[in-house]
Amino acid sequence: MPKTSIFHFFLLFLFIQINLISSQHDFKNQTQLKSFQKETLDRHNYYRQKHGVPSLKLNNDLNNLAQKYAEKLAKNDKGLIHEKNCRYKGKYLGENLCGGTLARFTGKEMTDIYYNEIKYYNFNKQGFSMKTGHFTEVVWKATQYLGVGVAISKKGNMFAVCRYFPGGNVQGQFEKNVFKPKN
Repeated sequence: MPKTSIFHFFLLFLFIQINLISSQHDFKNQTQLKSFQKETLDRHNYYRQKHGVPSLKLNNDLNNLAQKYAEKLAKNDKGLIHEKNCRYKGKYLGENLCGGTLARFTGKEMTDIYYNEIKYYNFNKQGFSMKTGHFTEVVWKATQYLGVGVAISKKGNMFAVCRYFPGGNVQGQFEKNVFKPKN
């Protein structure tokens, strides 16, 4: 086979692979979105159980808020930027963001990324840290509800948003809400 044919074959193969990855998780249909939301909820609750705190419930209002913000991030396609004054029913909403280029991540993988910050958390000197804020939001005891949104930009970047109500990471409240894992 001539070199140009091999090169064209490789380009076609690469194009097919990228399209397969993108089409598997484009989140344009509700079934894929609901599956991502449930997987995210289940993984959050797996970790919350390890820390002896109550399970979260998905909330449709929070899902809608998270979805709208994920779509805004995808439309702007300028990276992960936290929403200012994130509120629901007049109260502070917690927020975790996650993003990726070309490759897609699952709700489980995203939650694992958040939770893996536990390795930086000091349970003996509790408080907020930029290195551990995703982890503490996941296991925050007082949080009861979760909303999840995900969108893909025109460039193929993936943006996921988790919203937590009531929001965690409140100064002075860490000892009452973030516990060592039980096992």
